[in-house]
Amino acid sequence: MQSNKREANLKRTLWKLAYAKRSVIHVLTTCEFWQTHVGNDHHPMHIPLMCAICVTYARPFTDNGGVGMISQKFARYADPQLQKTHDLLWASRMHFHAHTDATLTARDTSGASGPLQQIQIVVARRRTPRGEELSFGYGLPEIRLRGIIIPDVRNLCAEFDRRLNQELHKTMDALFTPNLRQLKGTLDQAHSDQLSFPLELEP
Repeated sequence: MQSNKREANLKRTLWKLAYAKRSVIHVLTTCEFWQTHVGNDHHPMHIPLMCAICVTYARPFTDNGGVGMISQKFARYADPQLQKTHDLLWASRMHFHAHTDATLTARDTSGASGPLQQIQIVVARRRTPRGEELSFGYGLPEIRLRGIIIPDVRNLCAEFDRRLNQELHKTMDALFTPNLRQLKGTLDQAHSDQLSFPLELEP
C-alpha cells in the first residue's frame, strides 16, 4: 500500500515536471522570437508576447487540477537577479496578463498614487452648420513593464530548465528503476527497442 502511494506521488511529480519543462521551452522560444522580430517595447507585438511569456512561465506555479502545483522550491533562487525576474513575471501574470485588476494602484513620478488600469473617457466636440455635436469614446493606457528584460527571462528559464532536468532524471529513476526487469520483458515481447505508454495518474 505504501509503495503504491509512493508510485502515485512520483507519477504526479513527473507530470508536473514534464509540463513545467514544456512551459520553459515555450517561454524560451517566445523570447527568441521577441529578440529576432520585435526588439523593443514599442513594437505592436511586444505586449501580446509579454503576456504569453508571463502566463506561460507562471503556469507550473499555479494549481493544476488532479496533481497540484510544482514544488515551491522552484520559485526560490539564490541569485537576486533571477529571483527578481521570477517575482516580476509572477506578479505581472497575476495583476496584468491573466487578470484585469481595477483596484491596482501605482505612484507616478510626482509621488501621487492612482489607479494603474483606468479607462480614460474621451469627449470630442465638432462644430457643424447645424450646431455642436459631441461624440464619446474611451482610451486604455497600455502598461509597459520595463522591469522585465528578455535576456533576464532567458537566464531565468535556462536555470529553471537545468533544475527541472535534474529533478526529472531523479524522479524517472525512482519511478522506473524498480521495474527494470518488467520493462525489459515488455520490450522483448514487443520485439522492439522502444515503446511508449501513457503515464496513468490515479485519482
